[in-house]
Amino acid sequence: MVNRTLPPLRFNEGCKPPELLLSKLRLGKAGTSPRSPQSPRSPQVPAVRRAPASLARTGQPGKSGYPSPMPLQRFLQLFLTGCSLLMVSCADTRHRLVVSAAEQRMVVLDEGRPIAAFPVSTSKFGLGSAPGTNFTPMGRHEVAKKIGGGQPLGMKFKSRKPTGEIVPVNAPGRDPIVTRILWLKGLEPQNRNTYSRFIYIHGTPEESRLGTPASYGCVRMRSVDVAWLYDKVGTGAKVDIVPGPIASVPL
Repeated sequence: MVNRTLPPLRFNEGCKPPELLLSKLRLGKAGTSPRSPQSPRSPQVPAVRRAPASLARTGQPGKSGYPSPMPLQRFLQLFLTGCSLLMVSCADTRHRLVVSAAEQRMVVLDEGRPIAAFPVSTSKFGLGSAPGTNFTPMGRHEVAKKIGGGQPLGMKFKSRKPTGEIVPVNAPGRDPIVTRILWLKGLEPQNRNTYSRFIYIHGTPEESRLGTPASYGCVRMRSVDVAWLYDKVGTGAKVDIVPGPIASVPL
């Protein structure tokens, strides 16, 4: 057997020994020192993309295909439609109020079942919906607005705004609207003007006169009673004001 001695292994530029390759990785580029873990390379901040100049100037879509903004009129139309649908969907269809002018009494119904009854006062001038009168309107109504939530009992209202004055119960010579307001809207042809006549269910300091006709067209209640009613029923709750006794009304 011929024993041949292999020549030593030589490396050219295209074939580096593993030790040299590892040192290259550790040192980075030739002639540079290894990076310290305390000083990492700063990350590159991506460039901010700007809207096309034509879109920024005119608000119209350019070559980029950006959608044009919705016109203000269309936005308001959709917004009001959504609000109307929300109000309809949130209307109180569970509660119903029946007010008897003959008995000067109100009954509150929850899904057709009586849950409370209160003394009230309707108009001392009579019943009806004639414009320019102080009559209490008859027929089917609904609660259109609720005003005064969170105000203390006896708070005086002027033009449906709290004045800051607390009127004591049965204060001599005092007869303002107090505590809470439930603004009524007529739902029948003969009482369509109820809302524009400013007919409310509201609190009164003249609690000693409840149970008798004493108002100027509204339906008056004690402050504690109207505050309870305000919290119990919502807008959209139906209100039937009838001339006869409550027993004559189908519940």
